[in-house]
Amino acid sequence: MWVTSSGGVSDIWNAKTVDLGLEKIRGCICTVWKAVGWRLIALSLGLYGLLYVYERLTWTTKAKERAFKRQFVDYAGEKLQLIVSYTGSNCSHQVQQELAGTFAQLCQQVDVTREDLEKELAGLNQKIEILDTLQSRAKLLRCGAAKVSMFVTAGWCGGC
Repeated sequence: MWVTSSGGVSDIWNAKTVDLGLEKIRGCICTVWKAVGWRLIALSLGLYGLLYVYERLTWTTKAKERAFKRQFVDYAGEKLQLIVSYTGSNCSHQVQQELAGTFAQLCQQVDVTREDLEKELAGLNQKIEILDTLQSRAKLLRCGAAKVSMFVTAGWCGGC
């Protein structure tokens, strides 16, 4: 029996349970032996032995080299994927920075151009006001010239 140094009841119960478990396993093996037969078990062991010998014979230097190459290709592929991912994220970050810088320059250029156009517009408005003033004076002078012309043609001569 399997009894520990504590000698408690639960330890004895566990030891009896283990003994019963081993008896059940032994009984199952015997039942399988009787049901299947020693010929089938021997055939299974023989096939397993043949498979082992086949694997052992085919595991040559060339097979080892192929396996190593396959493992290396898998490893290198994973590492290259990491490099591509890392490079892509760095490139993306750099492009975002370049776009932000270009956008800031464009905004500044738009502000400068708007200020220039506003100044030019103010200058043109001032010229328009001057031209309006000159036009109204020209109308007054034309009107005055028309009156003078009428006065001269009509009666300034004193009826000549």
